[in-house]
Amino acid sequence: MKKSKKDDRINHINPFVLCGGAEDDFTEELRESMNAFDELWQGALALMKQDLAEITIKTWINYLRPVDLTGDRALFTVPQQLQRDIIRARYLGDIQRCLAAVIGFETEIEVVTEAELLPEQNQEPAAPEPESSALKPPVLDDLPASQRYTFDNFIVGNSNKFAHAAAKAAAEQPGSVYNPLFIYGESGLGKTHLLYAIAGYMEHQFPSFRIKFVSADDFSNQLIEAINNRTTAEFRNSYRSVDVLLIDDVQFLGRTDATQEEVFHTFNTLYAAKKQIILTSDRPPKEIATLEDRLRTRFEQGLLADVKPPDFETRSAILKRKAEMLGIPLPPDVVDFVATKVKSNIRQLEGAVKKMQIYMMLGGGRATIEIAEKAIADITTESEPVTVTVEKIIAETAKFYNTTADEIRGSRRSADIALARQVAMYLIREITGMPNSFVGEQLGGRNHSTVIHACNKIEEMRAENPQLNSVLSDIKNNLKSE
Repeated sequence: MKKSKKDDRINHINPFVLCGGAEDDFTEELRESMNAFDELWQGALALMKQDLAEITIKTWINYLRPVDLTGDRALFTVPQQLQRDIIRARYLGDIQRCLAAVIGFETEIEVVTEAELLPEQNQEPAAPEPESSALKPPVLDDLPASQRYTFDNFIVGNSNKFAHAAAKAAAEQPGSVYNPLFIYGESGLGKTHLLYAIAGYMEHQFPSFRIKFVSADDFSNQLIEAINNRTTAEFRNSYRSVDVLLIDDVQFLGRTDATQEEVFHTFNTLYAAKKQIILTSDRPPKEIATLEDRLRTRFEQGLLADVKPPDFETRSAILKRKAEMLGIPLPPDVVDFVATKVKSNIRQLEGAVKKMQIYMMLGGGRATIEIAEKAIADITTESEPVTVTVEKIIAETAKFYNTTADEIRGSRRSADIALARQVAMYLIREITGMPNSFVGEQLGGRNHSTVIHACNKIEEMRAENPQLNSVLSDIKNNLKSE
C-alpha cells in the first residue's frame, strides 16, 4: 500500500509525556527522531539566513531549539519569555515558510519557553548554566555597557569622526598618545559611548590593565564616603594605582574643593607614571567656570576633541543601526521622518527606535509614519513637544520669582529678572538636553555664549548657596506635578 505524504512525516514522541521520566525512558527511537528534526531545522535555518538580517538571526532565531515534529505541528523552545514573544509576533511566518520548503508540507509552529515545556509539578531546580556567551540571549539593555557600546557600533560621521579617531588611538596606545584626552560636546551625542568603547577595547587588548571608569558625581560621593569612614588612603590607592582612568561629566567636579583637590593629585600621579587619562564634559575646560585653573590647564595639556550634533546622514545611519540591533525593519520613509524631526540628541534617536518597537509589538504591524510620530512625541519630552516643555519651564520659573515669561525673555537686567532668566536657561538645558543655541533662541534670541555664561553662573551659585539647589528642585517638582 502506497504511503501518503503525511505518513512520511517525522512522527516524534511527544516530550510532554516524558517529563517526569528518567534518562532510561528516552529510547533510541526518540533520539533518532529528534536528531532528524534537528537536521531538518538546520536546513530551514540556512534558508532563513538568506532572507533575514544577520542581527535578527543572531538575536532571535538562533535561540530556537527544535523539540517535536508531530503531524502538522512543530514545537520549538527558547530560553526566555521575551524571545518567545518576539518570535511569535514577528517570525512565525518565516519559520513556517522555510521549514515547509525543507520538509515538503506546512506545519503549525509553536514556540514556548523551556520552563513552559515541563509541567510545574515535575519541575526541579535547574542546574546552573555554564558561563558561556552562547547561552546568553543578546537582549541589548541587559548586556554590560562595554558590550553594548563599542567602536564597531559607534556611528561615525562628520560631527564626531575626530573624537572617534582620537578615542581609538588612545585605546590602542594608552599613555603614549593624546594623554590626557578630553572629549566634550552637548548631552546625548555619544561621549559616554566612546568612554565605554575605550574601556571595552582595553579590557580585551590589555587584560592585565587596571581600568577605572567613574562619573564625576560618583567620584565625589566616594570621596565623601571615604572621608566619613576614614578610608581615604584606600580610596586614593584605588584610583592612583590604575593603568587607565576614565571620568565622565567632569563639569560636575566643581561642586566641592575637596573633590578638585583629590582629582588634581590623582591626575598628577597617573600622568607622571604615563598612565592614560580620559575625560568627558558637556563643554571645553575653559568654559567650566567652577574648575580650578590648575586643573583646567592640566585638562588642556593633552588633546581636546569635540563632538557636535549629528548631521542628517549620520542620524539616519544611527536609526538604521539601532533598528538592526533590535531586529525591526524600518522603511526608508520612517527613517527619513525621524532623522528630520530629531536633530540634536542621539539618545532620543535610540529611544525613538525602542518606542517604535513597542508600538509594533502591541499593534502587530510594520513601522509607519504614524507610529514614528507617537514615538517621537513620547520621547522628546515625555509626551509633549520640546517647545511646550520650554514654555512650562519659563512659566514656572517666572511664577517662582514673581515675574512674567515676557520679562524673562525680554531685555531688562534687574537682579531678580536676570537671576530668573539664568535659572530658566539652566533648567531648559538640563531638562530637555537641547543645545545652547536652541536654549538661547527660546529666551529672546540670545546667543549660545550667553547661555553658557548663565549655566556656569548657576553652577557657581549652587556650589556656594544650598538654597538655590532647593529652588531648582522645587521648580522641577512643580513641573512634574502639572
